[in-house]
Parts: sequence; structure tokens; C-alpha cells
Amino acid sequence: MAADAAKVASLATASRIVILAAQAALNAAIEDYDTSGPIGVVNQSRPEVQAALGGLARWDGVYMLRIAQMQEYEFEQISAFFPLYPAIVHAVGWMLGGSASSLLIAAAFVSNVCFVIATIGLFLLSKRVLNTDRHAGIVAALFMLNPANIFFSAAYTESLFAALTFWAFYFAERAFNPVQSRRAWLWHGTCAITLALSSLNRGNGMVSVALPLFLLVSQLRHNLLYQPQRRRVRLVLGNLLLACFYVTFAVGPFLWWQYRSYHEFCTSPEATRPWCSQSLPFIYSFVQEHYWNNGFLRYYELKQVPNFVLALPILVLAFATVGNFALTTLAEGRLRDFVLQGRTFQFAHCIWNSATFPYIVLTRFLCASCPAIFFGAANIVQPIKLRTNNTKNTTHSVMAHPTGIPGLQAIALVAYFVLYSMLGCLLFPNFYPWT
Repeated sequence: MAADAAKVASLATASRIVILAAQAALNAAIEDYDTSGPIGVVNQSRPEVQAALGGLARWDGVYMLRIAQMQEYEFEQISAFFPLYPAIVHAVGWMLGGSASSLLIAAAFVSNVCFVIATIGLFLLSKRVLNTDRHAGIVAALFMLNPANIFFSAAYTESLFAALTFWAFYFAERAFNPVQSRRAWLWHGTCAITLALSSLNRGNGMVSVALPLFLLVSQLRHNLLYQPQRRRVRLVLGNLLLACFYVTFAVGPFLWWQYRSYHEFCTSPEATRPWCSQSLPFIYSFVQEHYWNNGFLRYYELKQVPNFVLALPILVLAFATVGNFALTTLAEGRLRDFVLQGRTFQFAHCIWNSATFPYIVLTRFLCASCPAIFFGAANIVQPIKLRTNNTKNTTHSVMAHPTGIPGLQAIALVAYFVLYSMLGCLLFPNFYPWT
């Protein structure tokens, strides 16, 4: 396993070199659409650092580097960016000398190293879910080609978020494995800590706690139905306490950040912001609605049709993946498997994101938070068979349909991934809008 993981890490590193080289070359060849792009940390960096890495600090990356540089939140609207990623960039930049150039190098280093870590986590998770090394390798390769590639190298939280999410899911799969029950406490602890860090990295990071909670519901059901009466009460209480443990770790950092922001912006006598007087003074939800126009169905406007078209391929892939698994389990009379396994979480995740998130961020957010997308994509590239009562030597998967999918669709999928990756390297560094 270590050798396979090392090979995956090497390929992931090579993919980052390609992306970094492509964005630098295209950034140098094409004039920025928005000439205010190289501001802040980028503008203060040495010319050679600007040329190589300046294209990674665009859009939200400008805010990330500003927070990392100042180590404070100067305006309430940037409180939507949680502190973990800027804090790590600041720490690495300080070790490199503390200059503006050091911060830009640190941001590129942190994002790209986290991408490699995320790829290894996804590979190990895929081996457990798909139970086949070959398809786990395909999943990892597709993640290296994912359509939001540029964001995983830029000064964005995507790589760190993906690393924390994929490893949290891997730890959850290990924690709820009955074969390793003696060390379950270790996996539960590491999963909870990873979820806490994810929540400190992004406001929606706490949503990932749904996966261990789904697995916990399945375990709770088993304890209620099949455990002896004398053990049942103790096991059920243990399940409930474990649920509280997970929720505390996942939600705690989010609540701390709301408290910290309230103390920063609402406790002075001059504070007049409307969110400060709300019954639940959460700056995160206020900033998302007031400044970014995010919220339930708020993005469903005619003018957003181009952004919807850009995000449509990833939405089709996401819903097709989960729908494929649902149809397979229903056809085999295994509705309980779909309801109680973590795939229900993926389905709910896709629906909620498509209803509440701006379409322009859906591609990168789903690629960073939904491993099932890459499981389904791997099934398109090379169909995975299900183990049934009549077949003993087929590969097990909870995501694939046994009939497989034609090769033309595999070519189209890879072409979509590569095309979006290259367009991202072209548009994002030159300050053009990109998904």
C-alpha cells in the first residue's frame, strides 16, 4: 500500500508542476482582463515571483493573501473566509522570510502540497469503497485531471478542504469497520479532529459530519435489531454519545468563529451593523447573503444562465453517479443500503449545493467535497461490476452499474476534465471569470 501511495503522490506532484507551468506561461502570454488583478501581496512581490506565481492570487486569492499578510480581518465582508488556510500560509511565509514574495510562495506551496495529500487520501478511500486497486488508481488520476484544477493550485482553500474532507471520510470508513473495532476509538478521534479542522477552514466544512452520522445511524439500527437485550442499552447510549462527540467537533469551530466575529464587530458602542442585533448574530450567513448574494434559490436568475451552463457537466456527473447507485440498489431490493450508507449523504449534498451555491463555484466545490463524483467517473472510464449472489469473482462497488458504460462516454468525460483544466489555466490567472 505504501508503494502505491508513493506512486500516486509522485503523479500528483507531476500534475501540479504541469498546472503551475501552464498557468505561468498563459499568464505571461495574455494580458489580464482586469488590470487591477496584480494588487496587494502580488504587487509587492519580486518580479520573478510575480511572473511565476502571480496568476495564482486572483479573485478570492487576493483576500486570502491579505488576511495572511495582515493577520486580521479588516472588513466584515472578508469574514466569510475562515482562518485556517490564511494562518497556515502566514506561518509558512514567516518561515520563508515574511516578505510579500514569501507569502505568495507559501500560498502556492501550501495549496499544492495539500493537493498531493488530498489525492493520497482519495486513493486510500477509493480502495476501501471500491475494493480494487486499479479503480482506486483511476479515481486518483481523474482527481488530478479534475475540471477545477487551477483552484487546487491557487491561493484558495480548495486543496486544504479536499485533503481534510477525503481523509475525514477515510477515517470514518475505518472507524465504522467492525473488523477493526478494537482501534475504533483512534479512527473516531482522528476523524473528529479532521472534521474540526475542515470546519475551521470553510464554513460549510461542518457539513461533512453527515457522513459519519449516516454510518452511525446504520450502526445504531444494527444494535437495536440484532444485539442482545443486555448489551443493547449500553451500545445505543454509546452511539448517541458518539454522535454528540462528532457534532461538537464539527460545529464547535464554526460557532467559535461566529463568536469571535461578533466580538470583533459588534461589541463597540459604534457598532450599527444589522446582523449584530439578530437573535442569532452569525456573520457568516449575513456576509453570504448581503455581499455574495448566496442563499436558498437566490442564484436562480436568468442572467446566471451562462454560469449554469458552465457548471452543468459536473452537476450531471454528480447526480448520475448517485442516481446510478440508487437505481442499482433499488433494482436489487437493497433500498436499505442506499438509505443507510453514506451515499445518501452524497445525494443530499448535491441537491443542497445546487440549490444554495452560486453556479460559478459549484464545479470546484463539488470536486473538493464529493468523492462519489470521482467514483462514478472511474466507472465511466472503466466499468466496475457489482458482486451479486450469482457472481463470485467480480469487483465490488457501491457506485457502479454492472452493465458498464460505452467507451465514447469515457472519452467525452476525460476531454471535459482536460478542457476545463486548460481553460482554467488560461482564464483564472488573467482575471477572467471562471467556474
